[in-house]
Amino acid sequence: MNGAKDYETKVVQVVNNIKEVKSAEEQQKPELVKQKTEQAKKAANDAINTEKTLAKATETLAAATPSPTRPPEQPATATSAVKFEKSSVPAIVVEKFDGPPDALDEFHVVEAGTDLSGSYRVKYQPKPDSTVVVEPGTYDIVARTKGGGTFLVTGNVEVKDGTMARINPNAVLGSIIVDPLTRKGFPEIKEVIVVDAGRRLIRQQTQKLGSTLPIPAGTYDVECKTAAGSEFTLVNNIAVTARESKRIVTDNEIAGFFVSDPKVAGLEVERIYALRAGTNEIAAEGKHFGDPILVYAGESYDIALKQAGGIARIKTNVTPKRGALTEVP
Repeated sequence: MNGAKDYETKVVQVVNNIKEVKSAEEQQKPELVKQKTEQAKKAANDAINTEKTLAKATETLAAATPSPTRPPEQPATATSAVKFEKSSVPAIVVEKFDGPPDALDEFHVVEAGTDLSGSYRVKYQPKPDSTVVVEPGTYDIVARTKGGGTFLVTGNVEVKDGTMARINPNAVLGSIIVDPLTRKGFPEIKEVIVVDAGRRLIRQQTQKLGSTLPIPAGTYDVECKTAAGSEFTLVNNIAVTARESKRIVTDNEIAGFFVSDPKVAGLEVERIYALRAGTNEIAAEGKHFGDPILVYAGESYDIALKQAGGIARIKTNVTPKRGALTEVP
């Protein structure tokens, strides 16, 4: 929908304007602060108006669209993960995942359509390969990982009287494996986080690099944390299909900057920034010269020094090499 894309673009513009206001404040430029503040207000008003227009269009479409019908006795889900069997009572069985036994922590049965972005109410919690009797109804089957991530295994499973739903997660799940980092000169990676591409919804999270991370078919970004607590994106837009395992060779994807001390007398630097090229958006940062600043390899960056007197770029539009630390200047 063009309206939805237009709304998303305007929201991004608001976020960028706010960041520019903060940057201008740090640089102590009151006129620029005023200018960017007005731009942020205008962008926010535009986003609100677009949202209202989109909401009206959605309501009109919903009213004009007939409700879909399905044949009698046809289950509400057509996924290959679900099979129905006769049973004296309505029940659900979730089969074991074929991967490592600790790859998935729990399975949850929730009401169909439950929002999984925050806390949610668990209706039933079946153990793998064990039968749990349920009330007739329509349910979503959710997997919870050891690291605290959650994802939908299959949805809209309609369980009727005299029916048992057998759920096979292996039919719909793929996996991601992030290899440990072994290149010299780079800091140790302590944690891997798999999120929906372009969003911050955590689907998998682990401190055991090299382990198999089951994940539903989809497109994901892989983010990492170092032992020092810095965060960076390792890869973007990794597509995973059902029954497919994607291995990420960290040594080949890792990238970063090594910013040398310019040895200028009296220079006091508070932070070293890797800004996304041409913007004031901080992609990564470091505290000291010589400390690796890890970044995503698929973008260009401006390297800047944050001082008490303001921010100064010392190198612009630098693209780091994959598998190496790019020295600056």
